[in-house]
Amino acid sequence: MGLEDTLLVADSHPDCRETLAMALEFSGYSVCTAGSHHAALTWLRHRTPRAVLLDMHLLGGSGLDLARVLRANPRFDRTRILLTGTWFTPRDRAIAATTPLDGLWMKPLELGELVRQLSLSLVTAPGADA
Repeated sequence: MGLEDTLLVADSHPDCRETLAMALEFSGYSVCTAGSHHAALTWLRHRTPRAVLLDMHLLGGSGLDLARVLRANPRFDRTRILLTGTWFTPRDRAIAATTPLDGLWMKPLELGELVRQLSLSLVTAPGADA
């Protein structure tokens, strides 16, 4: 299963999820969304997106836990993983520091800057031109 030209936005808050998805789509990306940990994991079971934007506090589980599951699977080695959240505990930050993430973003998100950083990350990703 190769890397798809799709991004996944997983956020339990519909307004956040849809706003981020619309900003990414407006910037030319193909975006799928998930509203829970389970929905994201189910979607990822059969897909390998270019990037995953995970809310730290997903319904049904932690976005950080999901990021660690993805990083443990070689299929997602080239997938960019960004974690978003309204707050991060010191424990969250310590765990995030040991998880290879491509970004940690506090809400409210500055959408223009997030899209710019994501675009740069995707361009410089290993195998980006593959």
